[in-house]
Amino acid sequence: MAEVKKKYYDELNIFRSLIIIWVVAGHSFDAGNDFLGLLHAYAYSFHMKAFIVLSGLLFAKKLKAISGFKDGAKLIGDRFLRLMIPYFFYTVVSIVLKLFLDDYANNKLSMHVIKTSLLGVSNPNGGIWFLYALFVINVFAIIISFLPTWAGFLISIGMHIVYITNPVLITVPLVGHLTYYSLFFYIGVMLYENYDKISEAMNEFVQKRLMVSTAAVLLYLPASFMITIILVKSIREMSVYYLLLTLMNIVIYYLLSVVINAFVKLKKPFMTIGNYGIDIYLIGYYVMITLRVLMKSMLGLPYLVYSLSMFVFGLLLPIPISKYIVRKVRILRILALGDYKKSKPEEVEKNGEKA
Repeated sequence: MAEVKKKYYDELNIFRSLIIIWVVAGHSFDAGNDFLGLLHAYAYSFHMKAFIVLSGLLFAKKLKAISGFKDGAKLIGDRFLRLMIPYFFYTVVSIVLKLFLDDYANNKLSMHVIKTSLLGVSNPNGGIWFLYALFVINVFAIIISFLPTWAGFLISIGMHIVYITNPVLITVPLVGHLTYYSLFFYIGVMLYENYDKISEAMNEFVQKRLMVSTAAVLLYLPASFMITIILVKSIREMSVYYLLLTLMNIVIYYLLSVVINAFVKLKKPFMTIGNYGIDIYLIGYYVMITLRVLMKSMLGLPYLVYSLSMFVFGLLLPIPISKYIVRKVRILRILALGDYKKSKPEEVEKNGEKA
């Protein structure tokens, strides 16, 4: 396999940060008809699909570099280490914690927890399904990498149609995640073909029309929220209409990331959140669960107090935890982040999460 040189796009890192903010919001707030419940519904309309699109865009160059069976097998091995080692690590951590704290858990430990975790059907850590799903999708994309990108895209469309017409597939090990999310992955792969031009054109356009672009995006954000909230109550999640709604929200947050990229001082905190995106996703779960147990189950504090605390600390606390503990110790980087590089912590932080 030819060496894959990485090109870094700041707007994609900002995009990652915006999406991880909505992931934390979705995990912090309960579904319902109050305002926080509406934020929950809005987040779930697009946040994980956006991550899959971004993953496809960032993984496409590695797919293009495959020149034979040996390259494909090596890349599958690399993805297993990158994604499945953290999956198994957090599964074990969650099982151990729930053995002692199961009385406080929303989802009790299943008698079949080992089997369901290995098959990817369910997990004691609800958030890490993403790692399993992404690994399955990556393996599928590697296997069919000999096909033109458009062919893989058409296959993903076909699988998505099969899924939304047969939602029972979500209960089938491996099949559900592959058939539903592959479409979003291949949207990212397709974007890669011309992303240099897209990035250059979008950033140039925004720079030249900064105030107009900013105003347009900021005005459309509340509109996208209202449209989503209205439509999610009247359309099925497994439908073409819901797919279009999802893509609309992904596009608006990509445009917002390009606008933020034009403001040097404003982009800095978003770049930091983006650099620690995977850390926030994986470590933030335990921060939020700890706060929920302490503030809700033990202290009986009001929902507004503990849910907002979960959001703020679930987003921010994983950054210093990772920076000063996880990323400092190589064995923790391997187990918790799937990071096998021998880079110094400063280099890891600078490079951020690329795939």
